[in-house]
Amino acid sequence: MTELDNAVAVVGLSLRAPGASDPETFLARLAGGEVSLPAARGERTDNGRLLSGQIDRFAEFDAELFGMAPAQAALTDPQHRVIAELVWEAMEDACLDTQRAGDRVGVFVGGGPDIYLHRNVLPDQRTVRAHGTEQIMLGNSRDFLATALSYRLGFTGPSMTVQTACSTSLVAVHQAVRSLLTYECDVALAGGITVFPVERPEHEGPEGGIYAPDGRCRSFTQGSRGTVPSSGAGIVVLRRSADLAGSPGRARAHIVGSAVNNDGADRMGMTAPSPRGQADVLREALEVSGLSPADIGYIEAHGTGTVLGDQVELAALAEVYGTGTTAPRCAIGTVKPNIGHTDSAAGVLGLIKTVLALQHDTLLPVAAQPGDGPDADLGAARFFLPRKPTTWSTEVPRRAAVSSFGFGGTNAHVILAPADPAP
Repeated sequence: MTELDNAVAVVGLSLRAPGASDPETFLARLAGGEVSLPAARGERTDNGRLLSGQIDRFAEFDAELFGMAPAQAALTDPQHRVIAELVWEAMEDACLDTQRAGDRVGVFVGGGPDIYLHRNVLPDQRTVRAHGTEQIMLGNSRDFLATALSYRLGFTGPSMTVQTACSTSLVAVHQAVRSLLTYECDVALAGGITVFPVERPEHEGPEGGIYAPDGRCRSFTQGSRGTVPSSGAGIVVLRRSADLAGSPGRARAHIVGSAVNNDGADRMGMTAPSPRGQADVLREALEVSGLSPADIGYIEAHGTGTVLGDQVELAALAEVYGTGTTAPRCAIGTVKPNIGHTDSAAGVLGLIKTVLALQHDTLLPVAAQPGDGPDADLGAARFFLPRKPTTWSTEVPRRAAVSSFGFGGTNAHVILAPADPAP
C-alpha cells in the first residue's frame, strides 16, 4: 500500500484575496513578503477608523454566463456571485468539463454573514414587493450557497453548505475528501468565501479585542495585538488520486490525511481555544495519513495574531509536532499577516498557499512588518519562522500540514504531500 492509495489530489484552484485575484499573483506576493492590507499603505478612513482588507471586482459579475437576468444578479449577495465565478475558474484550471465527462460533482462550501441582504436588499421595500422574499432569499441565504452552484452548473453530487465560523472552508475540504473516498462523487469542489459588500470596509480595533488596534496582523510575534478582518475566497477542485492516470490535467498536490473535531467544554468559554482539542485533531490527521510528526516540514498555522490564540496553537503544535531531539527542522507559517483573517475562507486560502509552496518547492516567508517585535517562543527547537523565501532543502521534509480553528471550537487539520518528487 502506498501513501497515495487513499489520497485525494488537488487538481484545480482559484482565489480572490487582498492584492491577488489569481494563484500566480498570490504566490508572487507571498514570496515577496508583501502585505496587502490598508494599514500597510498607511490608509485609514476620514474619521480615523481602521480599514479592513478587500478583494478586487467583488461588485462585478458576468450574469449572462450563469443564466441570470441583470435584476436577479443585482439582488444576489456578492458572495454568491464571486464564488460562482471562482468555481468556473477552478474547473477550468482543473481542465474539467463535467457535463461532457458525466462525472458526479459534489459541492462543499461556506460563506460569511448575509450583510448584503440586510443592508442593501431588505431596506428597499419596493424591491422586496416586486421580487418576493423567497426569490430574494435564494440569492442571499447561506442555505443556498452550495445548491445554487449545483443548479447553475449542473452538478449532481452531494451539495451542502458548511458553516463552522473561521474553520468553515477547511472543514468543507475535509467533508469533500470523505465524500470522494466513499464514492459519493467523482469530483469535489470545496472552499469558502467572505465578502464585505462595500468598497472600503471598516472595523474598530479597541485595546484588548481580537482586532489589532494598528490594523496589522503580526502572527507569532512578541507584542502581537490581534488580527485584521478581510474579504477573501478560495475554491479547490479535488479528485481521487488513484483516478488521475490518463485523465486531463494533473495534481498540484495530494491530501493524504485530514481530521475534524470540536473542543467541547474543555475551555474558558465558547469562543476560547483549547490546546487539548487542537492537539487531538493534529494527531488524528497524522494517524489518518500514516505519517509521523517528523515527516512534516511545514505547517500552515491558523495564526490569528491574537495573544491567546497564538499561545494555545503553539502549545498544541509543540505537543504533537515538536517532540524528538533528532527530528528534522519544521517551518511554521501563516498567510494572515499578508491578507488578514478572511473568516470563512481562511482555511482554504491557507491550503492554497501550502499547495503552491509544495508545487513550486518554496518555503514561503512569514511577512515581516515595521513595528514587529522579536519572534515568539515557538515551543520546540525544531520549529522556525521563515522570514524570506527559500528552496525546500533536504533538511526540511517536503510534506506539509494546514490548520484552521473556528470560533465555537470546530478544528480542522489537513496533511499534504507533493505531487512530484523533489527536484
